[in-house]
Amino acid sequence: LLALSITLIVLTSFASKVKQEVLEEAATMADIPKTMKAIRFSACGTPERYGELLTIEEVDVPVPKAGEVLVKVAFSTLNPSDAAFIAGSYAKQPEPPFGAGFEGCGVVVSSGGGFMAWRLLGKRVSFAGDAL
Repeated sequence: LLALSITLIVLTSFASKVKQEVLEEAATMADIPKTMKAIRFSACGTPERYGELLTIEEVDVPVPKAGEVLVKVAFSTLNPSDAAFIAGSYAKQPEPPFGAGFEGCGVVVSSGGGFMAWRLLGKRVSFAGDAL
């Protein structure tokens, strides 16, 4: 019983130290800009028209809500479902201007809080969700 108590104290101390290290590392990522560049489409269209429909815009960096995280995207895909979305033939109809790219990967740089959200800070993640 004594060995179990000592083990629990050591593990609790270790978990607290790891949490502190993650939070300190995340603090160095706190220099998140207010805006970012985003590739946006001004209207729906086929790949032949992408050149005239694409713009690069400066948009506000989203602020994560409770249960959400902000990912600094390293890579994002454009696949057939994105092409259908851009063409306006996907189940969800885009409202111009809109972005494409439902999937990607990157590093979590901010959290809106929630259960154990601090554990995601600084982690590499992949995601699938709504386009910007």
